[in-house]
Amino acid sequence: MSENDSKTQNGGEGKGEAKGSLPAQQSQSEPENIWGDPITKLKPEAHVLLVHFAKIPEEEIIPHVLATREKAWKVCPYGCIGKFLFVDPTIQNHSYYKPVLERTKKSNGEEGDMILDLGCGFGQNMRQLVLDGVPRDRVFGADISEDLINCGYDYFKDGNADTRFMSFIGDLLKWGSGEEKPSAYDMAKEQFDIIYTAIFYHLWSYDVQKSACIATVKLLKPKAGSTVFGWQLGAEPAREVVRGIDERRKEHGVMFRHDEGSWEKLWREVGKETGTEWRVEADFHVPEMYKEHISVKGRDAEGKEGESRGGILWYCVTRL
Repeated sequence: MSENDSKTQNGGEGKGEAKGSLPAQQSQSEPENIWGDPITKLKPEAHVLLVHFAKIPEEEIIPHVLATREKAWKVCPYGCIGKFLFVDPTIQNHSYYKPVLERTKKSNGEEGDMILDLGCGFGQNMRQLVLDGVPRDRVFGADISEDLINCGYDYFKDGNADTRFMSFIGDLLKWGSGEEKPSAYDMAKEQFDIIYTAIFYHLWSYDVQKSACIATVKLLKPKAGSTVFGWQLGAEPAREVVRGIDERRKEHGVMFRHDEGSWEKLWREVGKETGTEWRVEADFHVPEMYKEHISVKGRDAEGKEGESRGGILWYCVTRL
């Protein structure tokens, strides 16, 4: 779908037309590595999730995954698709996940908190929440691409009217700036207690990330305890990276990769501009998949070129 379109989705397939093609290998004009090696086996958590919802025979799992990537690549040629990240839920690995489960489940007859997966893509993290006992009516999704959300229903085979999630389709940045009117996000304003964002904010430059965070604040209930948590690619020290991006993804040509300090600074600025205060918890670490040194080249906060160690930034930001 066009980035200018916006709507809510709670039924109907709404399939979009193919917008790209599946490359046999990485394009020479695409220096950034966004195409993963062929997958032969799912991680245990991805396997459990797919079998629980899709209920497909064991021998059909890998062909199903490969066919899904091919279909999704045509509408969303991003690294999360090329490298099969759509199969793996990550929300359960976050240190804040246990409190999230406690907050979102019903307790003493009271409804649990409402959680939004912002930039939900296939919705694997939404389904992980449901698998772990969160009522489906407490779990919501939002993404710029309806095609990607529908690919999730195809992948998990749970697109029936009674199993679909309430999803908001639209451009968060354009809504936040007032460019997108009307917007599905109008219905989502100040509705959520918790927002999960995975590999989301790092897609943009520092200033655009700040705009995205300000728009995120508008989706949270205006009260103490409202929470944004998740993870993204980081660097230590923080750096702005200019990437080799093809024409379809040119809006993500500049990425700012945070360290703990720069992430805290960003949220101080967000608080100042929104008249809010936040407790920022952030943890930069180098995961097992980065066994070898991953170098991140770019400009630091003072504009000087250099190199940093690449890694993952986990965070939990809570309104005071």
